[in-house]
Amino acid sequence: MHRILVTIISAVASCAVSVSAGNAGIMAHAGTLDRLVSAMASSSVTFDYTYRFTPVSGPVLSGAGSVRFQGNSFIMKGNGLEIYCDGKSRWTIDRSAMEAVAESFDAGRPDYLANPALILGNITDAFEVEPGQSDSAAADEITLVPAADMGQISSVRLTFSPEISVSASGASFRAPSRVVLGMHDGSVMDMTISGFGIASAEEDTSRYSFDETGLGDDYIVTDLR
Repeated sequence: MHRILVTIISAVASCAVSVSAGNAGIMAHAGTLDRLVSAMASSSVTFDYTYRFTPVSGPVLSGAGSVRFQGNSFIMKGNGLEIYCDGKSRWTIDRSAMEAVAESFDAGRPDYLANPALILGNITDAFEVEPGQSDSAAADEITLVPAADMGQISSVRLTFSPEISVSASGASFRAPSRVVLGMHDGSVMDMTISGFGIASAEEDTSRYSFDETGLGDDYIVTDLR
């Protein structure tokens, strides 16, 4: 279950990793979502989150954490897990269990369930506004559906803060305050976002690369690359 949660959260962060100006489903509208996506392009984004995962059967899970991403790179920390991705390799570290797993990361074929931070970064490539809705400047909530098959994920509902924020580049936007992911089996991941910030892109991106030499000898390291 930890892997599922990490994946869904990664997808949320990913909704802004790569912006495609040619996506007619979203970028054709100068609306709330369009302004957010434009502000996130070529920038460094950070936010905190709390989540509540309600499966069709089984116990409800909850937790909290933080996300930082830029381009295809991201860092996520929460519920005892740390995830570092430099756009090529993704490391997941569980310090309490003293375990670390390294996996290859293919930016051209992202696995949104294995890397949930990728939804907010690739949102213009992976999703489109649900038919019957429009992304207007006054939109407080927008529902998106996958542009292609995305496995378990069936929909993403974004709710926006009423306040206007300004990015480091001077672009105005309304930050997402809530993200609800719907699954085909009826499970729901409900995330509340706070402290959403957009800063200038970092020239030194070494923070996203994990140095496994810093792990102690007692760690179990599994390299799947």
